[in-house]
Amino acid sequence: MNFQTENKMKRFSTLFMMLLVLLAAHLQAQDVKDVKVNDLSNSQVKEAKQALDNSGLSRDAAIEMAKQKGASDQQIQEMLNRMDGLDNQSQSATKAQPKAEESAKQDQTQEETKNEKNKKAAVVKNKGRRFGNYLFSGSNITFEPNPNLPTPKNYRINIGDQILITIWGNSQASYQLEVNRNGQIMIPDIGPIHIAGMTFENAEDKLTQQLSTIYADMKGRKPKTFAQIDLGKMRSIKVNIIGEASAPGVYTLPATATAFNALYLSGGPDAIGSFRNIKIIRNNKPIKTIDTYKYLLDGDLSDNIILEDEDVIYIPTINKQVEVSGSFKRNALFELKANEKLPDLINFAAGYTDETYRHRMKLYRKTQIGMEIIDFTQNQIPGIGLKDGDRLVAEKILDTYNNRVTINGSVLRPGEYELTPGLTLSQLITKADSITPDAYEKSGHIIRYNEDLSTRLISFNLKDILKGKNDITLQPEDVIFIKSHFQMQQAETVSINGQVQQPNTFPYMEGMTLRDAIYLANGFKEDADSTNIEVSRRLGYAKEAELGDTLRYTFHFSLDRSLDMDDPSGKFLLQPYDQIAVRKAPGYRTPAEATVQGEVTLAGNYALNVKNLRISDLVEKAGGITPEAFAEGAQFQRKNATLGTENVAVNLNKILQNPSSPDNLLLMNGDVLTIPKRLQTVKVSGNVLNPMSQVYKPGHSVRYYVEKSGGFDERTRKSKVYVKYANGSTATTHTFLWHNYPSVEPGSQIIVPVKPEKQHGDNTAKYLAFTSAISTLAIALANLLK
Repeated sequence: MNFQTENKMKRFSTLFMMLLVLLAAHLQAQDVKDVKVNDLSNSQVKEAKQALDNSGLSRDAAIEMAKQKGASDQQIQEMLNRMDGLDNQSQSATKAQPKAEESAKQDQTQEETKNEKNKKAAVVKNKGRRFGNYLFSGSNITFEPNPNLPTPKNYRINIGDQILITIWGNSQASYQLEVNRNGQIMIPDIGPIHIAGMTFENAEDKLTQQLSTIYADMKGRKPKTFAQIDLGKMRSIKVNIIGEASAPGVYTLPATATAFNALYLSGGPDAIGSFRNIKIIRNNKPIKTIDTYKYLLDGDLSDNIILEDEDVIYIPTINKQVEVSGSFKRNALFELKANEKLPDLINFAAGYTDETYRHRMKLYRKTQIGMEIIDFTQNQIPGIGLKDGDRLVAEKILDTYNNRVTINGSVLRPGEYELTPGLTLSQLITKADSITPDAYEKSGHIIRYNEDLSTRLISFNLKDILKGKNDITLQPEDVIFIKSHFQMQQAETVSINGQVQQPNTFPYMEGMTLRDAIYLANGFKEDADSTNIEVSRRLGYAKEAELGDTLRYTFHFSLDRSLDMDDPSGKFLLQPYDQIAVRKAPGYRTPAEATVQGEVTLAGNYALNVKNLRISDLVEKAGGITPEAFAEGAQFQRKNATLGTENVAVNLNKILQNPSSPDNLLLMNGDVLTIPKRLQTVKVSGNVLNPMSQVYKPGHSVRYYVEKSGGFDERTRKSKVYVKYANGSTATTHTFLWHNYPSVEPGSQIIVPVKPEKQHGDNTAKYLAFTSAISTLAIALANLLK
């Protein structure tokens, strides 16, 4: 099922339920079969829709009620049409109004809706806090009537009930008998038997006894004929629910329905309805008072009696309601009876939590002159009276200690400890299993609270405390700190950088040597100069306290690359904050090579084994160019760290003829020289009639090859024609009175660009300005000639 289909089904289900409720709830005083939906006024339909919003009934309950009322399919369709038509009329009327009137009406409607929502929200909020509100409105608890339950033995038979009798054994027969208006059923061959007013159990015994008069073998110790008596179709009863119900009215229920069934269908008490004083009135006399707290608190359903036809359920208003909040297991609004006091209220709230401060609690009370507060102790609880609107508050136990001390830092077991009478600092350190080896013994401190809760610092000599000297008696909430000597000084390090495998900063360790530091850095790199290692050392506290030109001491060493243990230089002892520098060997070069490919005798990669090798040297290493080589078309590529691979236009023929030429570049790692075979064509591309490649003919110009390609197009920009040569260089057209095109060589590409489109606009102003300038010039010349 797709999303749209599902939404349509949900919408239809909602409208269908609304219709059934409208017919069953709004028109309850009439027979639904006789209702003519088209005769209902618009106000009646609107009122019925509002009744649905306030009903709180479940879908199944609404459908059951509508079926019992006898709503037909035609009535259902007519009501749906009325509802749709009413919505359309409302929309049309809104569109027809003037804008000002429409805006004012919308503002008024929004304000009324807002006020209504605020009122409903206040009622819902108050109802939501009440203890027991979920009983008749919650989705997890249901008291809907179930007509399929076995007939209760105490069910009282009445007019309209159907009795089913099945005979089996030596004799077979079956009877479907209805209790008539005289309270009798008529059994063939027996006659009328009066059972109205009897319980089902008593009626069953009476009927069995009467049947045995015509079936003789039903008697005795070993009967051979048997009777099964059941209740068939039960009658319906009508129950009136009045007072402070969420949806008061007349409800049609199965004859086995109980008081809770009826209350559930009506949504239970509303925001001001009583949960504890619900009365069932029968024949104008109260026969039962329902206290739902008996069920909610103890699971006692003794008040949930079976209803009878024309019973009245009356829900009065709340007499007394008290709120419980704070450190109780159950926070809610509780309804109290006149004789119930504070201990009963605490019982309703399920008692205290494990965090409740029970010694003193508070009661907030509203009076005619304002609020007042009553605080009381645990012993005073039995004598405290309660009034409507009171609020009971229990606070939590304070998260404070009166016998706690804390020790942190360099002890084996830091944490909180019990403050016993006369506990001293040395005894607390013993409780913490003593100090750790790194403890700073020259000092420690205690943070202590003064009487005004400000704090002060108490310092002590840890070594003296451990020896039993100047011991300190501790007080509640003292916090002791013992630091590590590592915390009292900057971390001592040794750093090494340069040409080692892993330059790093290492923690300084006593006895560390120069060899050890290089070993920790994973040894030398291949380009390291192990003969010139520098160690830089701080001057020391005394020298650094004076101004001078010397900033650090330096030492130079030559080490064996294998880091031989017997190398004397490697045994140089390091000190904290030493810095070791291993430099690159001056003669070391990273292996480099250049590549030559194409028309040379020995193409391939060649090592740059000496300084200042040039392009001509690379060609010479490759055995020179072949007879088929086209030196003028040679291309040279170089890898640039910033720009990537780039093409460099060089004239190889000129380089080979004159090695001192500036074009004879110094080679770098990754250079590639490509020498093609002699080229025999010239390519013409761009804005010509027939772009193509043609056979090169010495001495012919650009115009010759363009004509061979069909000539220039009318949109050609002749002054910008240029030639790209085989080595990547270019030459442009020079114009002075006529176009002087570049020369053409084998492998060239002639590129003919197109003229940019002119911007056609109104040039009247330009022409006027030009004409004005010419006129002014003419007048000036005439004046000069005079």
